[in-house]
Amino acid sequence: MFWYTQVLKLRPSKGLVDVGSCNIHVLHNAFLAGLSILGEDAASLVSGMHSFFDGWPSRCEDFSTIQADKGLPQHSFLKHVSSRWLTLEPAAARLLEQWEPIYVYFFDFVPKKKPELSKKAAFLKLCRMLQSTTIKAELIIVAVPAFLPASPVHFNRSSL
Repeated sequence: MFWYTQVLKLRPSKGLVDVGSCNIHVLHNAFLAGLSILGEDAASLVSGMHSFFDGWPSRCEDFSTIQADKGLPQHSFLKHVSSRWLTLEPAAARLLEQWEPIYVYFFDFVPKKKPELSKKAAFLKLCRMLQSTTIKAELIIVAVPAFLPASPVHFNRSSL
């Protein structure tokens, strides 16, 4: 029994109704607790990547050129809002989709062609996160549902 249920029993004259707890809030809190253990860096990278390119047309244009050279779709980065944990999955999936151009942009293009940008704090922070040995695994963990089929796969003995 929740603490507020006890409070309501002690104060019945307040006219409050016990509606129980919201399962979505419980799920949200569980997700955030798990994210704080494994995935917090992924959330920071997703947010940082969006912020780095958002509102900077020249950066977006340079990145689009790299995307085209690699034969990848010219998608922009999706915004993740920390209070809306459902935004993390598609934003992390987009980073994974664009992983190769991201590496080319941050570790080849900018140092050679835009050295003044490579001294900026936001750029250096993103480079440190990208160099983490676990960052790609964290992105995969939070983006897994985006890569699963929409309907369950059914196996029969003949397909095994």
